[in-house]
Amino acid sequence: MRSVWNFFAIGTLLDGLPASSGELVLDWTAVGQAQRDFPYVVGLFGERERGIEADRIVVAGFSQGGAIAMHTALRHSTALAGLMALSTYLPLPEHFEAEVANNANAQAKALPILMAHGSFDPVVPMAMGAHSRDLLTSAGYTVEW
Repeated sequence: MRSVWNFFAIGTLLDGLPASSGELVLDWTAVGQAQRDFPYVVGLFGERERGIEADRIVVAGFSQGGAIAMHTALRHSTALAGLMALSTYLPLPEHFEAEVANNANAQAKALPILMAHGSFDPVVPMAMGAHSRDLLTSAGYTVEW
């Protein structure tokens, strides 16, 4: 299962938010596959098979793993215990409103979300994480930052 994608040092990023070392374009080719694989990933650790209900599972990720965790967990139809996203961002923000904010099958606004971001992250600029936090809070999610 592919779980990474490439950062390219050309173009623009998240509606023109500047990156710390120039501008970036992200290659999103793996995001859709990761979303399709998400139920497998949750089952991979055997939690559901051992009787652990989804509402007791926290989905967490760091950097690109955090982006996949955010993208997929927010679209997962079964209520989760929480989402923890570290030094990361919400990929494909232009799809957020239709696929998450206005989707009755997406995670409820009550989903606990913890986001943290290092101020000296050389790969993912803090502005990307802050933009994602702002997008989530504007849609009614409570994000601890």
